[in-house]
Amino acid sequence: MQAVQVLNLPDLSTDYVRSWQVTAAAQVTEILDIYIGDDLVGPTGKCYLAGGEYRCRTSAFEGSALNFSMIDRNDILGLFSTYGLNVTKLSGLIFNNGVIADVVVGDIAIGGTSGARSGVLSKGADFLGIQFHEATFQDGENITFERAGSPVASLDCDCTTWDEGDVIVVQESLKDEWIEGYDIREIQPGGSKEVPEGLYFRVKVYNNHVTDDLRVKVSLTVGRL
Repeated sequence: MQAVQVLNLPDLSTDYVRSWQVTAAAQVTEILDIYIGDDLVGPTGKCYLAGGEYRCRTSAFEGSALNFSMIDRNDILGLFSTYGLNVTKLSGLIFNNGVIADVVVGDIAIGGTSGARSGVLSKGADFLGIQFHEATFQDGENITFERAGSPVASLDCDCTTWDEGDVIVVQESLKDEWIEGYDIREIQPGGSKEVPEGLYFRVKVYNNHVTDDLRVKVSLTVGRL
């Protein structure tokens, strides 16, 4: 399945560059999953990925590594059932008001302690399949719901466990298995790739230093439409 297509950047799209910082502790692999949505898409929900860049803001010790890939965490491509995979779940739900049947797919689940917000993808006997998002829920916190921008009155529950879901790697785009010094690399393949809203751009940084942190700045250049 071709998940992303090589295209020219549409004339009507608006250019946008956004950066993130990833800090990996000594002898640790740090992972940042960037959601293709929110401010990375335009009013029609389209994102055209035109390139990227990374800069080591601290010296990278020999043997450190950096990988970029596109992944599916929310079953956007509809392949999870084929491979027996699961989306992220809020499990062991105990409803204080209402019942699970009152929850509608598309509602927004909101963590009372964490403040995490995720869309409901599916329902089970005592769990909700939700989108993986940048904020994570906390075990045992109270969950309320929002529908069409408004709170759902008399519907809330307590969550026993937040279960992080599975991942499908859709496409790898960078695999630097040996970075050192203050490496800089710009990736501009020509044209752009339309990325479906809801996928994630994964940055994986391994720091081979035995004591010092490795700090990397990652930038994406997109067209929003």
